Amino acid sequence: TLAIFGLYFLIKSKLSLRAMVACGALGMAVLMFAPSHLTTVRDSQNSTQYRVEMWAEGLEMMKHNPLFGIGRGNFKAYTSKLIAHNSFVEIGGETGIVGLFIYTALVYFALKSCLHARANFPDPHNKDFALAAALSLIGYVVSAMFVTLEYETLYLLLAMCAALGRCVPQPLEINRRDFKIVGITVFSFLVLMQIFVIFYLG
Repeated sequence: TLAIFGLYFLIKSKLSLRAMVACGALGMAVLMFAPSHLTTVRDSQNSTQYRVEMWAEGLEMMKHNPLFGIGRGNFKAYTSKLIAHNSFVEIGGETGIVGLFIYTALVYFALKSCLHARANFPDPHNKDFALAAALSLIGYVVSAMFVTLEYETLYLLLAMCAALGRCVPQPLEINRRDFKIVGITVFSFLVLMQIFVIFYLG
């Protein structure tokens, strides 16, 4: 919720992308000095530890089956405990790097479609609707980092975002740079997850 409200106000204030990144970095820096009850990653029920353990299991799946994973729906059977509690880790573990790349690309191009529609809609109400769709998708992705949300509703949202991009006369351009961004995003996600898991369980 905080991420969505923060993004909404940053966008409405018409800040540049660089300024938004700087605000995000400042927010992270402030969070580092916040009281421990706001920043702790451990809890009395050990639910956080179990979640991170499942992330570690998902990363292991990708190491042992890097291209195509262990097969859809097999995460819980593999761990004999829980699901991933992270949609991207679960997709990566079950479908490998190829599946994770495609899944991330779906989200990326749906978001790009919303932003393209917002930039080209002449009507301010339609612009606001495109922004709302983009923020809904971002909110879904943020939530999917902590629970598995790989349900039909995500694909309905992706379809709506894709349709928005087709509602303007200017065609949405897709180029090699977009695929590079997706690839860098996937690589960065896996590296950051691995570092976090190592430090947490280390």
